[in-house]
Amino acid sequence: MTIINRHVVGFYVVLSLLAPRLIFAEDKRIALIAFFGQEGLDTLPIRNALPFHEGSIVSLEDNVSHAVDTANRWKQDVKDTVKRLIGREPTDVARVCCTKSGDLVVYIGLPGRSFRPIRYNEAPKGTARLPEILLSLDEQIDNLLFKAVLEGKAGEDDSEGYALAKDDPELRKKQLEFRDYARLNEGVIFRVVESSSDAKQRAIAATALGYLRQSDRQIAALVKASFDLDEEVRNNAVRALGVLASAKPGVARRMPAKRFISLLSSGIWSDRNKGLMLVFRLTQGRDPKLLRDLRSEALMPLVEAAQWETGHALGARVILGRIAVIDEAKLWGLAQEEPPDTILRAIGVKR
Repeated sequence: MTIINRHVVGFYVVLSLLAPRLIFAEDKRIALIAFFGQEGLDTLPIRNALPFHEGSIVSLEDNVSHAVDTANRWKQDVKDTVKRLIGREPTDVARVCCTKSGDLVVYIGLPGRSFRPIRYNEAPKGTARLPEILLSLDEQIDNLLFKAVLEGKAGEDDSEGYALAKDDPELRKKQLEFRDYARLNEGVIFRVVESSSDAKQRAIAATALGYLRQSDRQIAALVKASFDLDEEVRNNAVRALGVLASAKPGVARRMPAKRFISLLSSGIWSDRNKGLMLVFRLTQGRDPKLLRDLRSEALMPLVEAAQWETGHALGARVILGRIAVIDEAKLWGLAQEEPPDTILRAIGVKR
């Protein structure tokens, strides 16, 4: 399944425009350029030297092959610019759509002190494959979801512990069909996500895991897939855990929360985004040890994320507020402030 990032607190859907299947012919304005992993680096010279700026218009192609070529050239230009200035390439370049006003956000990962590489799983070498019906349904869901996003019908019902469309009956019907076929093929789904050499198959299997009947085996498989070598597999697995955690607090308590702290320092934007989604859920109980671990191991990545575009930043702001022992009812209002100075001061950080 194409990387589709729905922010944890349900404010809107964001689509990675570097994914070739999510392309449409339209001009988009860049609303914000934000960095992560930048501690110890001066981002101003990088920002000034980029081949685009906030307010620039980006033309998105309607032909998939042209769109991929355009995106790759655009990304390479950013890499070349950053390498010329700091001697190292960025860890990631992500164009993300869309803000509430329909604009783009550009996130650039830098190899500063707030970046730590993650040790991912070794690539599997097995031959397990999913049934064609699941592959077909996955593609249909992708297309319907993309259409729903563009039509403003991307609301989601996570109450059962898996994602279902709230505003689009056709999409919801396909997701339920996907769930039913996944449950009929549970054994092969576990085999594919654990052993298939095909990353695309593993990514779809990771999504399918979220629709299986809830079990310890399901959680264990999703946790392992959350550190897959492939970005899309990780994205889908961590997202499935986040949806489970939001609907089933008892299931959330069985997840190894500390293990996911490392995602917050990743060089890949989707790791940080999905890590925030899950950690946001796992800190709802305000476990003192987890909050201490977050302060000691991920404070600066959280501070960086708190200064992103508001919709993407809310999870980080709430987590920081919980670390700072701000009352939950008050915290939600503070998390909406621009800039989030009250929360940053409470955690002892000056902008």
